[in-house]
Amino acid sequence: MISHRFQCKVELIYSLEPLSRSASISNQIIGGQLFSGQNQTYDPNPSNNEFRYQRKLKYDVNLQITSRTSQQVYIFNHSTSRPIIHSIRDPLFQNPLKHTYTIYNTGANSLSSSLLTFKWMEQTKNNFQLLYLYDFVCSPATKCVCKSEGMINKLGIPLNNDTNFKHSLTFPKPSEVTLPAKLTCDDVICETIRCHVTNLQVFSSLSIEASFVVWIPSLAAPDFNSDFTSSLSVNTSASPVTPTDGYNSKVSTSVQAYQPPEKVDKEENGLNIGAIIGATIGALVFLALLVVLLWKLGFFKSKYKERLDNAKDASDDQPRVEEIAEE
Repeated sequence: MISHRFQCKVELIYSLEPLSRSASISNQIIGGQLFSGQNQTYDPNPSNNEFRYQRKLKYDVNLQITSRTSQQVYIFNHSTSRPIIHSIRDPLFQNPLKHTYTIYNTGANSLSSSLLTFKWMEQTKNNFQLLYLYDFVCSPATKCVCKSEGMINKLGIPLNNDTNFKHSLTFPKPSEVTLPAKLTCDDVICETIRCHVTNLQVFSSLSIEASFVVWIPSLAAPDFNSDFTSSLSVNTSASPVTPTDGYNSKVSTSVQAYQPPEKVDKEENGLNIGAIIGATIGALVFLALLVVLLWKLGFFKSKYKERLDNAKDASDDQPRVEEIAEE
C-alpha cells in the first residue's frame, strides 16, 4: 500500500473589526476541514483533515480620570453646639462637600467591563463620624451598577428639614479625636463602594459624585486641621484590554477650624498709642517754645528793615543842599 503525503498552504483573510466593537472576546479560535476539489477529503480519516488556529486577544484602551472637590479648604465654626439635628441641611453642618470623578475612554477600543472602587474616610478609630456620605451617584446609570446598599446615609437623616426627625449628637472631648494633618486609611476607618461598569464606548465618559457632610461635632480640637480624602480606582482585569492597572485618582479637602484674629498686644508690638500721642504733643510744645526763644533773640528779625534803617542813617550824615548853598 502506497501512502501519499500532501502539504498545503491555507490563507485566511478576515476582519477583526466586529470583535473590536465590543472588545469582549478574549480568545479567537478558527477551525475547519480541508477538502479536495471534488469535496473529498485527502485522508479517509476525517480527523486528519481538520485544522485549528487559536490565539489570545488584547485590545488597547486608554482611560483618563479627572477629579475635583467643591471646596479645597473647608473652614468650620465651633460656635454651634446644638445637641439635636433635623436634616442634612442643618446649620450645624454648614456647607455640604462634594467629590466628583470623571472617567474618559479616549480609545482605541471600548471597555466591555471594569470594576470601580470608591473609598472615603468615614470614621475615626473610636467610631466618631468624619465624612458622612449622604448621596452617591454613578452616571449614566445604564452603564453602572453599584453595591451601595447600607452605605449611603446610614443614619437615615432627611435631606430637608423635618421637625419630626431627631438625631442626638455626640460631642467628644478634644483628646478623643486626635488626627494627623495628613490622614490615611491607616489612621481612620475607610469605607468602600464598588461599581461594575459595562460597555464604556470610545470617547464616552462616566462620572461619580459623592456628597458628604463634614461631621463637625467630632472635630472638637479648637485648632483642628486635617486633610479628608476620597479615592477612586479602576480595575480592567475582567476585560481583555491593555493596560489593566494604573487607573487611580484621589481628592483631598483641607478641613480647618476657624481661628479668630488674635488681639494685638500694643506694648509687645511697639504700638502704645498713648505714648505716641504724648510724645507728639510734647514735641509740638517744645517746637513752639523754641520758636518763641528764637524770636526773642532776633533770629526772625527782618533784614530788609535793618538795611532800610542803615540807609536812613547814612542819608542823615550827608550835608543837605540848603546847608551847602549857605556856605
